[in-house]
Amino acid sequence: MNSITLLQPDDWHAHLRDGLALKRTVPDLAKQFARAICMPNLVPPVKTV
Repeated sequence: MNSITLLQPDDWHAHLRDGLALKRTVPDLAKQFARAICMPNLVPPVKTV
């Protein structure tokens, strides 16, 4: 084997923000990656799950 091709890798460090950035970031992540570990940078911050 000389090479491998990752068609949809995982994003292990994605930051989600409020407003227009969120509307753009989420569709782009879903298009490019199979899975994502997201760190929400939101105002107000997420304090409980």
